[in-house]
Amino acid sequence: MTIHVSHGHELDRPTPERALGRYRGDVVVFGHTHRALIVRDDRRTAVNPGSAGPKRFELQPTVARVTIRGGEADVEIISLA
Repeated sequence: MTIHVSHGHELDRPTPERALGRYRGDVVVFGHTHRALIVRDDRRTAVNPGSAGPKRFELQPTVARVTIRGGEADVEIISLA
């Protein structure tokens, strides 16, 4: 199981599709947009944890938790509001 973490700004306008297309991790974590999301394809996961800081862009603060068991990743978004 590999995890790739990137800020996301290098993808121009980061999307799950762009992050999964550029990086090889089984789980690809990216940010920059402050919008929390989880997208899974057949065998890989893209996750944007959102932003844990002060509320911005009308978005609530969030983080992501990645739990790996038996080679499988479980990802969840946790609200800090």
